[in-house]
Amino acid sequence: MAGWCWLIIVALIGVTINYCWWSVGRGQLRFRLVFPAVLGGSTLLVSAAAGWLVLHTISVPLDSVGNRRAVCGTMLNPLPAEQLRATWSRSGEPILDADPASTIRLQQSCDR
Repeated sequence: MAGWCWLIIVALIGVTINYCWWSVGRGQLRFRLVFPAVLGGSTLLVSAAAGWLVLHTISVPLDSVGNRRAVCGTMLNPLPAEQLRATWSRSGEPILDADPASTIRLQQSCDR
């Protein structure tokens, strides 16, 4: 999903919660049960997404045009320079051609 799609989804959820808060009434029993459940569920989803982003392996493009990517590790456990590797973006297999990306170039790509 594109980055801007998340903004639309979050905005719609916010508008819906705001509408329910002001028009449905804060004193109704049903709303007193639904509102905390929606907020708790949203909190769990955001926490799960943040955890996935922190623990997910990061790969960055090596070229402005092409399919080569540098695998950098995770945010919590970045790979040291000697363990960085270049892969093909679609298959994820290591590049074994005659001109592999140098360690310095891989390190510069991952440090951005």
